[in-house]
Amino acid sequence: AEPFAANQAGLTTGMKFSNFIQPSYYKEAVEAAGSPTFGLSRPTDGIFVGDHYHKIVLSRIIKNVYTLKPAGLAVIGVDAGKIGSQYLDNSEDDVDMFVVDRDGLISTASNRSWIGKRDLDLPYFADSDPKLSLKERLESTADHKQWIVSHLQSETTGWYVVVVHSKRQLVKELGQISHVTVTNAFLCLAGSLMVN
Repeated sequence: AEPFAANQAGLTTGMKFSNFIQPSYYKEAVEAAGSPTFGLSRPTDGIFVGDHYHKIVLSRIIKNVYTLKPAGLAVIGVDAGKIGSQYLDNSEDDVDMFVVDRDGLISTASNRSWIGKRDLDLPYFADSDPKLSLKERLESTADHKQWIVSHLQSETTGWYVVVVHSKRQLVKELGQISHVTVTNAFLCLAGSLMVN
């Protein structure tokens, strides 16, 4: 049977099977033999016909309940940009957040223009050695002279959530905290002298 797609409006045009099996997430799902796999679908993949957005996809082989042999493949896609704006968007200009897969492909980001690019394309990793693993690159840039890079790896997907803070912004915030602390200490001291 040919693949078909459904969205919130109902069934959409079916994509070609030859397009369907080309992306790496199809191969990963077949190799996972029923376990869920995650990936990034590009608009050029042709999986979601007429959709012009990057999608974070969950793929899983569906097995026949009687024979336990593969009977199909389910691919669920969620707009990567919407996830980035909903969960990673922040009001601070000096903080960037993104999710990157094990191979360095950015799945979603607070900056939508980064989706679908590689970590090495970002200014934070421009001087990183491409021969290093992603984890090694993240660790080597953790304490840069201009920013602090922190990351956490998902046990489910193996992807990394990366947060980059500007050191200038952090120093500014620490200065504000220091000012508030000194003011509070002074007020407490003045209050205690008035009570005595």
